[in-house]
Amino acid sequence: MSLKVCVKRGWLAVLALAGVALGVMCPAAAQAPVLPTPPTWMTDAGLYFGDPAHIITPFLTNRYLWLWQYFRGANQTSIEVWRSDAQYLFNAAGTAYAAPWGFPKIVSGLPGFLSDRPFGSHVLLHIDDPTATATQGFVNAEYPGTGTNKLTCIYGTPTNQSGSVCIFPNFNGTFAPFILTGGTGAGAYNLLVDEHVSFARDLLRVEIRVTNQGGSTRRVGVKELLDPAVDDEGGDLFFLPQNRNRLLTETDFGRAVGTTIPPKNPQIPSEWEIYDVTSGVSFDSLTNKGILVGNGATTPDRVVFGNGLDLFPQRANWVYDVDTTLPAQLNNETVALWWDAVPVQAGQTRIFATYIGRGGAAHGMSSFYVAAPPNITQSQGFIGAAESEFGWPLFNGDADTSTHPVTAFFQNEANTPSPNSVALITLPDSITFADPTDTPTRDLGTPDPVGLLSDEISDGWTLRATGFEAGISPVNVLFSNAFGDTSVATRMINVPQGRLYRFQDNYQMLTFPFTFQQGANDPASVFGVPAGSFIVQRYNPIINAYDDVTLQPLQPGLSYFVRMLGLGDTMVRASNNARPVDVASTGPFRVQLHPGWNMVGDPSPYAVPVREIQFLAPPLFISFDQAVSRGYIRPTLYTFNRKTLLYEKLSNDSIVQPGRGVWIFSTRELVMTWPQPYGPGVVVN
Repeated sequence: MSLKVCVKRGWLAVLALAGVALGVMCPAAAQAPVLPTPPTWMTDAGLYFGDPAHIITPFLTNRYLWLWQYFRGANQTSIEVWRSDAQYLFNAAGTAYAAPWGFPKIVSGLPGFLSDRPFGSHVLLHIDDPTATATQGFVNAEYPGTGTNKLTCIYGTPTNQSGSVCIFPNFNGTFAPFILTGGTGAGAYNLLVDEHVSFARDLLRVEIRVTNQGGSTRRVGVKELLDPAVDDEGGDLFFLPQNRNRLLTETDFGRAVGTTIPPKNPQIPSEWEIYDVTSGVSFDSLTNKGILVGNGATTPDRVVFGNGLDLFPQRANWVYDVDTTLPAQLNNETVALWWDAVPVQAGQTRIFATYIGRGGAAHGMSSFYVAAPPNITQSQGFIGAAESEFGWPLFNGDADTSTHPVTAFFQNEANTPSPNSVALITLPDSITFADPTDTPTRDLGTPDPVGLLSDEISDGWTLRATGFEAGISPVNVLFSNAFGDTSVATRMINVPQGRLYRFQDNYQMLTFPFTFQQGANDPASVFGVPAGSFIVQRYNPIINAYDDVTLQPLQPGLSYFVRMLGLGDTMVRASNNARPVDVASTGPFRVQLHPGWNMVGDPSPYAVPVREIQFLAPPLFISFDQAVSRGYIRPTLYTFNRKTLLYEKLSNDSIVQPGRGVWIFSTRELVMTWPQPYGPGVVVN
């Protein structure tokens, strides 16, 4: 075996299948690193090689993840995933050794929980059986359960061990087909069930493939449990990036599938994330992510973000009702997916797919990849990824004085090269190139076929804030190649409102999240704009009219209509005595509401969700939804679009962007409190 094999993307698998069989190893330095002893559950899983290189099969790696698929005892398959980038232990000869156990994990379970092996994941089949009247016409079968192993994979000498988990021929994943049979008469079923787990750059694509080998149509549903392991590292709550929603308690979304209680949230979120809040950095590998909708995922009918200590003991049951009183952060967070029973005709295959992995990037699976996802013989298309900080910090109150990288990754998933691959970035009003002469296009050349060292090529841009806008900002990176295959990765960046603003001759509804030292807090003093060259107005609900407040103090938590008087677009920067409001230090920020329409604004430099706004109803604080249900406020807020000069609606599922004003209607004297902004990279100084 040559050294080249050792540096391929699937080199561990190559070593396991070829190097061990030949008795040949890659060259090793005299002082190879001392590796820790693997846990008992791994060495007795029936697929472990205790050779000097600690090769484990079918334990695969790409440059981002390690994958270990195994069986818990006789009949329950599971997966474990570790992050791998920058974690190889290199010696002088360039040979890589690794000890994944103990690495920060992506998917895992609690060791010693229900067994001496982690669960990590679990699959349950829900199969129609008209004879099963006591169970509403369905029976449940765990995968692989007592199913018959269709393939036995032999892993070579010296141990010559065999296992039920096989490796893709291109070393890009694992599969484990089992034949599940049961029932009699009208309830008889014969299903070939296979769990395909393939690398998707820094994610795994997890597929449950169900083929009906019987002679009549069967209805089959799937429930899958996945245990993200960031909570073992100090992880926070489940986080929905599309609406900045943190799930404080056990929560479900979708339809009433696998539950006796319909979910209160009918919309399945497109993605979820969970962070290691102890890492202290704006973004890193200690982030889990799942894709539920789009990019070739099979949208589940129901998803639960819940407590693994409840979900795994009930793994063999189709029905699971969430406990909305259970604090999510105090337990072993687990995501559970239900795909409702669908007809599977004789000879037909149904695929139920989802993604889980690292969360450091946004992803776009190409059209070819989505149309023909990886199988055990070939793969098509590519995966585009856009990686950046989740949020940009404020430095001395400014957002535009620092620069930030965005990197585009093009990873070829095809068995052939991908010629003329390019990446094109488009930026929102809040972000621009740090170098004004920069261009949006990057030529990425021709990545190698999947599995080779150069199957991925990357390039990037350096960006900065503009001061035109702020808040949750989409950066789109379009990828394409010579075959006409395309994808788009949309990275949402949390851009803070700094001291730089753009004033215009048209009215803008603005808010200023600052406190002011030395008493110089009128607009002319704050922004250094000559008196008489602009106008500032604010609606007064007490007199039902606008007040001219051009000479009055600016206050955080309130909003204002600001217009230049004939000077056109003018970039202005608040004076150095303007200090950004840090709600994390001050606590919830209170604003007095009067009956009628009120002009308010986010007092923080960062975006916050509408749903986290609270109101004081002595002696308690109540949520936005509770205030609406009690008739204290109207359910719709409004913000003014400076481009269209029209109002835009905000609901409880919307985000309040910093720097923009908001209209809210109160039916009474009321105190509203603005929440602390949340997310990696949210730094106020």
